[in-house]
Amino acid sequence: MIRIYTFLTALLLGLTINAQSPDKFNYQAVIRNADGGIRANQDVNIQIGILQGSVSGTSIYIESHAKSTTTLGLVNLVIGDGKVISGTLAGIDWSIGPFYLKIWVDSVEMGTSQLISVPYAKYAEKAGNGFSGNYTDLSNKPQKIGDFQGDMKNSRISNISNPSDDQDAVTKSYLLSILSETGLLNSHFDGFVKDTEGKSYPVIKVGSQVWMAKNLSTSHYQNGDNITLANNASTWTSLVTGGYCYYNSDTNNIDFYGKLYNFLAITDSRNVCPSGWRLPTIEDWVSLRTFLGGVGAAGEKMKEPGVWQFCSLMTTNSSGFTGVPGGCCSYTGVFGSLGDYGLWWSSTSIDSDNAWYINLYSQGSEMQAISGNKKYGFSVRCIKD
Repeated sequence: MIRIYTFLTALLLGLTINAQSPDKFNYQAVIRNADGGIRANQDVNIQIGILQGSVSGTSIYIESHAKSTTTLGLVNLVIGDGKVISGTLAGIDWSIGPFYLKIWVDSVEMGTSQLISVPYAKYAEKAGNGFSGNYTDLSNKPQKIGDFQGDMKNSRISNISNPSDDQDAVTKSYLLSILSETGLLNSHFDGFVKDTEGKSYPVIKVGSQVWMAKNLSTSHYQNGDNITLANNASTWTSLVTGGYCYYNSDTNNIDFYGKLYNFLAITDSRNVCPSGWRLPTIEDWVSLRTFLGGVGAAGEKMKEPGVWQFCSLMTTNSSGFTGVPGGCCSYTGVFGSLGDYGLWWSSTSIDSDNAWYINLYSQGSEMQAISGNKKYGFSVRCIKD
């Protein structure tokens, strides 16, 4: 009878470890006859067994492969992709080796050799007895930053008032002084708020109210649902749900002027404002106007200087509101009034077709409350609950 045997040329040609390493590895062998001649272009049946403990240890996994040799007698296979006879490769605990690989070719036992690389690679996937990633599993737990109490008196943080690079810590007073010097801060500044998309908006306090000091530009409701983009006339006029656009469909207008929303969008129960914020009612706007001196004076104190068409007239922004002339989108989908009018929705409906909005004009100091068609696209400011 002709005997055959395998010669193992390369084991573990590629064990790939990603976020989770695969439960398989490569195996290559040269199949020869008993006289050493290569078995070229022949069908062979190869059976792989993994033993635990010793060369005669317990068989914990066996699979078989039907393969054909190449012209050089080579056969390549992936341990883990064969027909499973017993056990599971994924179920092997590689930390309790040693392990041995046993080979049969056409039902003839060809020998057993120790596995070395695979158990270590698979065991490394579990990080051995290392840190699980859960703080509570640690012994000799380090103190968490949140556990520190009391005044640290600068004993652990140096260079705090005059930072020399981008990674230095600074005091609140130093940060506020920088913001003030760059014109980003006024006496009403009260921090920042982020919308659902993570965009930041400066916050101001005017009287007893807390407002955003920049127009809303989100594309999502508070729960993450999309607001419908309707950036052309036909799409805008056919809207039957909440929608938004941006002036002249030009993305360059978004950051400075924000987006324009119809009334259905700003009154949707999913809320376009950040968590803890809402659309102002007409009463909220009137309260702001009253605090700033009434109809004839409030507009001047709300308008950002240098951005209105007649920028030298009645624009002090002493309130910190930083109103910009973002224009509008009409109910027919036509854009207009950029640079000349600032128009902001209130959440207060008048009837089925109209609602209240606020109007600032480049040539006046007035802040007017006007009724407008709910299909218009106006700017949005949110007020804190």
